[in-house]
Amino acid sequence: MALALLETGAAAAARDLAAEACALAPEWPDAWFVLGEACERAGAPDGAIDAYRRCLALEPPDRLGAGPRLTLLGAAATPDRLPSAYVRTLFDQTARRFEESLVGRLQYQAPQRLMQALEPFRTDLPLPLAVLDIGCGTGLMGPLLRPWAARLDGLDLSPIMVAEAARKRIYDTVTVGDLIEVPQADAPRYGLAVAADVLCYVGNLEPAFSVIRRRLIERGHLAFTVEWGTDAPYALGPAQRFLHEPATIERWLSDAGFDRLACERTVLRRERREPVDGLAVVARRKD
Repeated sequence: MALALLETGAAAAARDLAAEACALAPEWPDAWFVLGEACERAGAPDGAIDAYRRCLALEPPDRLGAGPRLTLLGAAATPDRLPSAYVRTLFDQTARRFEESLVGRLQYQAPQRLMQALEPFRTDLPLPLAVLDIGCGTGLMGPLLRPWAARLDGLDLSPIMVAEAARKRIYDTVTVGDLIEVPQADAPRYGLAVAADVLCYVGNLEPAFSVIRRRLIERGHLAFTVEWGTDAPYALGPAQRFLHEPATIERWLSDAGFDRLACERTVLRRERREPVDGLAVVARRKD
């Protein structure tokens, strides 16, 4: 009922009702999260901070994302990445309406912008080309990558997203996994790794770049998008995605063993009718 009231804009009434729910079920993290959200919208940040802290104490893996809310309220330090449980839950919940929302309503363009950035370097890619689509989601990049690839594999944190991507039969394999998880010694290696609209859920990208480098063969390429920001090295934006500063991206790439080949400012999507500025970056493994 509190959530329904929030949908109508009745934040104060939602706060009162959520507080009743917390009193009746004090060990229920979802109730505390809703109370935090209602307090935020009612202009009561101190109440929101207390509620989110209680939610996080009850559920440390943070499937609801209370930690990022505390960061945005100035009550917690900026994390190196968003909680895996939160990202997995977010995309598990949205998987079946993901494409309709992202492409139809938000005019999502990251895959197309990434392919345009890659095109000048296509003849430099090692053949036969094996491609890893990191954070493949429901497979929006798959049809664009398939004509280039002798082998096309997908990797995503969300099991439901992986199931949706596999259903399209575009990929040779689609696997549930974390992009920062170090691959096993016998794992496949690739001539190209792409990450469209996924690295925005990680703040410090240097560990991710180091792991991705281990997945690439000699002179393998990496292409990715991030959301553009001016605060070095990164900041958590109001949409609970990280904004990255271009010079820091270049330094991290170099430190992780990459040469940056291209870094293009572009529009990735629209939110609230405003463009979301991003970067389309192409890099090559140093050997």
